[in-house]
Amino acid sequence: MKYCLSAAMLALGLAGCSAEQQDLRAAGLVYCAEGAPEHFNPQRVTSGTTIDIISQQLYDRLLDIDAASGELRPALAKGWQSSADGLVYEFDLRHDVQWHQTDYFQPSRALNAEDVVFTFNRIMDPEHPFHFIGGGIYPYFQSVDWASLVKQVSAPELYRVRFELSRPDSSFLSNLATDFAAILSAEYAAQVLAANTPQLLDSQPIGSGPFIFREYQKDVLVRFYQHPHYWRGPAAMQQLVFDIVPNNARRMAKLLTHECDMIAYPRLAELALVTERPDV
Repeated sequence: MKYCLSAAMLALGLAGCSAEQQDLRAAGLVYCAEGAPEHFNPQRVTSGTTIDIISQQLYDRLLDIDAASGELRPALAKGWQSSADGLVYEFDLRHDVQWHQTDYFQPSRALNAEDVVFTFNRIMDPEHPFHFIGGGIYPYFQSVDWASLVKQVSAPELYRVRFELSRPDSSFLSNLATDFAAILSAEYAAQVLAANTPQLLDSQPIGSGPFIFREYQKDVLVRFYQHPHYWRGPAAMQQLVFDIVPNNARRMAKLLTHECDMIAYPRLAELALVTERPDV
């Protein structure tokens, strides 16, 4: 039965790597994803598929959560403090975080407090010029009642951000560490707004994360390149490709024929195929 299943997979026409596939894998990793991203702004989605493809690759957050301990740790914010009543939080930002440089955007400055204020005001303020791009829907932030919790976000200094809350909230810091709380570039937003193409902020993204957006072939692949000036140091891979393969069996076949290095959500029944293949 195992033989028949394996043969059926290989019969899908994936007996070897094409020249195109070899190019995808050059100096990088190919991840076979189960679906395509809705767009490239984590603020606007709850889809695990979209988050998996874009959030950690393109963007940073003020805080991160340590995978081993579950504790909050500094990210874009190198430190923070709160008032005794839990209504005011201030974050001190790193000074060395560089935005992505692409053929469509050349940043003139490092990430600073203006970007953080822009990011969260877009979510909260219906009068914000970007609030209704994509329908004004921010599912995660609406689910935690963000707009009523946060009264104001301001920048008292170039690298300091202040959040003023309407009530104490023990989950406030954790919300800033979620994949949805990606920080966007205010300078890039101003550029696309001036060009009357505000939708590009979410479809032709600029972030500060370890990979730079290179191309999206709709329902085919997403390609990222290494961000050489990433503040944590460059990623080990020169490129990262998400090969969009909705069919479960086809994803496994691509793994077995070395057309993908990793796959999303293998079926339990298919895992035996991997354990029997020391070359996978």
